[in-house]
Amino acid sequence: MRDETTTAIIGDEVIQMAIQMEETGRDFYETIGSTSIDPRVMELCRTLAEAETNHCRIFRRIRSDLARQGKTILLQDEKLAESRLVIKNAILPDQETMRRIVTKGRVSDLFDMAMQMEKDAIRFYRGIASKIPERDAIEAVIREEQDHLRILSEARNDTRANR
Repeated sequence: MRDETTTAIIGDEVIQMAIQMEETGRDFYETIGSTSIDPRVMELCRTLAEAETNHCRIFRRIRSDLARQGKTILLQDEKLAESRLVIKNAILPDQETMRRIVTKGRVSDLFDMAMQMEKDAIRFYRGIASKIPERDAIEAVIREEQDHLRILSEARNDTRANR
């Protein structure tokens, strides 16, 4: 029974981390979109931010399902804040750096950062897919993240071609 409980706690923590990763991605796209003057970049970022918000909903639903089965834990606010900060610092540059890159016209650099963020998310979700009961939902998120990667690559290439 102890192993089941430990596995449930680890699974719940992983889902909470996934929610935080998606929130961080949403914040990233909103920041890029709000600092860009290029309407195409603004629209792309709005679309990607909405997709990340939808991924948060999926992971929250998975977490609710786990809670109904008694397989969730409440992380202390400090632990959640610490985890979010670690994810944010590991994935994103600070907002001032993003603004500076956008205002200097190096939007392709931001697309490179976004692509790395999507790759990291895909790697993380592949690692947890077999450990979570909602494998199909996570696989769907992985496919969407892969689509984001393709869209970002095309946008980056368009940006570089239009210089």
